[in-house]
Amino acid sequence: MNGSKSTTISENTSRLYVGDVVQFKFKREKPPYFRVFYKAKITRRSELTIYRTRAFMGRPVKQRKMFAINEGFESWGELVEWFDLNYYLPFYGVQLEWTPILPT
Repeated sequence: MNGSKSTTISENTSRLYVGDVVQFKFKREKPPYFRVFYKAKITRRSELTIYRTRAFMGRPVKQRKMFAINEGFESWGELVEWFDLNYYLPFYGVQLEWTPILPT
């Protein structure tokens, strides 16, 4: 990967939908307390279920290792371990994809 990420996995409670604009911020010690460093528009929202040995986004995810790497994990096993520890399996959620909004 080149250090960029254009997807994230979220619980089904996510209130983000296709067409919404998101801002990525970091916290600062003094005003302004947050600084926006990236803006993007949600372009895809896919229902997602993760089990220990498989995942589904409408159909089976065939390239599990690449799916995990694209989500920031080193392997499918690491992704499964993290979701089991933090949410328990099976995990029911969504994968959100975005495209950057370039500054004008």
